[in-house]
Amino acid sequence: MKILAFLSVLLVLVSCGKNFNQDSSNQHTEIIYTENGPLYVDRSKLPLKFYVNEDRYNQYKGAFDETVQTLKSKSGIDLVQFVPRSEDPKYENTSDSAELYYNNNEMWVMFKESSTEFTSIGENTLGLAYYGYNSIDQIQWGQIILNFSYGSFIYDDFRQVLLHEVSHVLGFGHIFGTEISVMNYDYTFQIEGISTGDYVRLHEKYPFTYTLAIVKDLEQRGANREAAEREGIRNSMVENFGLSYERAEEVSNLLYNYQRIKSRRSLTFKERDILSRKLIGVSYKKAEKALKDHIQGNAQGLEELVEQAAEINNTTPEHVQELILDAFS
Repeated sequence: MKILAFLSVLLVLVSCGKNFNQDSSNQHTEIIYTENGPLYVDRSKLPLKFYVNEDRYNQYKGAFDETVQTLKSKSGIDLVQFVPRSEDPKYENTSDSAELYYNNNEMWVMFKESSTEFTSIGENTLGLAYYGYNSIDQIQWGQIILNFSYGSFIYDDFRQVLLHEVSHVLGFGHIFGTEISVMNYDYTFQIEGISTGDYVRLHEKYPFTYTLAIVKDLEQRGANREAAEREGIRNSMVENFGLSYERAEEVSNLLYNYQRIKSRRSLTFKERDILSRKLIGVSYKKAEKALKDHIQGNAQGLEELVEQAAEINNTTPEHVQELILDAFS
């Protein structure tokens, strides 16, 4: 099943759901945003204006203000704002809240406060964000729901969940592995605000104007971050998947470069083909066929693919399944 999950990720390049404080390798809930694609918020739509029930806004005003101050463009332009309102929108089905935008051109931070509200949100999901877009590269609107059905958040946790969900609507997907980030389940509550790496990505996506001192500083931070990320991937390949140091070095460089591409846009067919050949030793087309055959009940092609990938990476089939799933999730 894990190799099947890997191929689905490779072919579709989407990911969903937000369950914090759990093993991030098992996050497969049902909703709703696209990850690692070329999506972004057009500058004409900024800052994103979210309405918030005024009682909740007053309760967590400091966290809302911190989020506004944290999420700015490189030139200091606000990317988000929160406006208190007396209303407190509730829906039985999460997707029904899209009418707030379609009927009134409004985006909201809403609150699930009982099991009968926003029923598609699981009890362990602290926050959920989804958005709509008018083309493959322009986010037009988003809605956020925070799960208060089990009680209130402490201040710091509320801020971190809010930063995480607003970042989704700005176009940022989840991060897995060892990188410290507000978008990484393992670190969301271990940092205050967002990490250096988060700032780099934020300013790459929303620069608007450039200040030389900021650019130089970010370049140095980016270089340090890149070295640390490559080393983290390499060490994981050796320790967790049984790869030799030399092969781990090759795989870490390969995965880092493709993850950088995926953070900006979708991979082209040619890029997916190159990645598939170098990592698992078969063409993307062959991998796609093996997946289709497997779905139709013929598992032979998929089993052969796993065996070949294990031989290329000089590790066991079990390790290579874990490696492939980890690399592309």
